[in-house]
Amino acid sequence: MRLNNLQPDDSGVYFCKLNDTWWGPGSGLQVFRKVNAEQAERRSRVKDAMIFIQALLLAAVLIASLVLHLKQTSKEDAIYEEPEDNHIYEGLGIEHCGLYEDIPAVCQNSDATWDKTESPCEE
Repeated sequence: MRLNNLQPDDSGVYFCKLNDTWWGPGSGLQVFRKVNAEQAERRSRVKDAMIFIQALLLAAVLIASLVLHLKQTSKEDAIYEEPEDNHIYEGLGIEHCGLYEDIPAVCQNSDATWDKTESPCEE
């Protein structure tokens, strides 16, 4: 079957008509406008170039953010200095200490009200 002089408005589904009844599932027809091959190729190249430029920009942004992050962490590492010696236990003779209850500050009696327990009958 050959169709001539079609326009994009002619797109649609067409059915066969036999003896005033519609017959069959129909045939779909899609008509496109005429395209110049050179113009289509040029548009394709422009689209490809734009995608390539976007990829380069994305890579540049990712690299820049990575470099900034690495510089920031190196600055933080430079600010912190590791102490030369660990003097946590200096002056504390653990082997000479007794029980926790033997420490004088704990052994002192206090007159604090929260130390005194009272029963409900003593109110």
